[in-house]
Amino acid sequence: MKILDTTEQYLRERSLANDTKRHFRFVSDLFVRDTEITEIEDVTIDSICDWREIVIGRNARPTTWNNYLLHMKIITNFAVRNNFLECMPDLSKLHMKCHNDRPKTIKIRKLREIINYLGGDQVSFRPNWFWVAFIRVLFYTGMRRRQIAGLRWRDIDFEGKTIELASGTSKTRKSWEIPALEVVLTELNIIREHTLEVVPLDSEFENRYVFDISLFHSRFKCNGRLAESAISNFFGRLSRKTGTKISAHLLRHTIATRLARMGRYKDLQILLGHASISSTIIYVHPPLDSVRQLMASLKSADV
Repeated sequence: MKILDTTEQYLRERSLANDTKRHFRFVSDLFVRDTEITEIEDVTIDSICDWREIVIGRNARPTTWNNYLLHMKIITNFAVRNNFLECMPDLSKLHMKCHNDRPKTIKIRKLREIINYLGGDQVSFRPNWFWVAFIRVLFYTGMRRRQIAGLRWRDIDFEGKTIELASGTSKTRKSWEIPALEVVLTELNIIREHTLEVVPLDSEFENRYVFDISLFHSRFKCNGRLAESAISNFFGRLSRKTGTKISAHLLRHTIATRLARMGRYKDLQILLGHASISSTIIYVHPPLDSVRQLMASLKSADV
């Protein structure tokens, strides 16, 4: 059986997010192109070792390789269970060690400068009120890119001051509520008012996506939903214009790192939607002054 057909068979039997499906197809196709192996029965641990050399030879990070390896492990295990492949040794030993770098963040001063830039009259990002609201909502909620793209008006409770993050936009395929601060509700009301100038408040309004840029700028053709690629392109252009790296991921890392200082890790886990507390702990980095105070206790050691 073909490797790509095996992948499609696996995806048909699983309920996965579209982004996850696309990545499985990407990894399988990449393996075939790099190794020129097309049949699943020809996949061996040696061929995967050879593939690792090719991937690392392109200066890919260990985390990238580990991600590819995980997907291939899932596909080959599926093939073995369905008798498409006779056997496959445990691929875990091909896992590469990674450096645990701190999550990258953006300085609040730089973020203010970017928002001030977007609010200017001469800025090329139109409509600027849309993008200012977009960044503020991202920052003050910690939402992922796919979550803000998939946010609908029905998900927002203005009276209860909450936002429901739908399961279809979640990595864990679960929905949960997060609080909506006043600054978030203010920005969402700005978007709502502008939206109602373009579309009627009818029975279908609640099902509309909140950040439908196509209502306000003819350049965007997104069929009602802001594409995740358009979000990445926006942040790429904004980074180049301002000279400061900014992305949806950086904003999420920034709010998570700042909130982690409060020590309420379980609450932070719920806000970020992490399945495991270990995913949340990576944001725990005490301020340098706190570490300095801790080390000051060594004075009494009299070495």
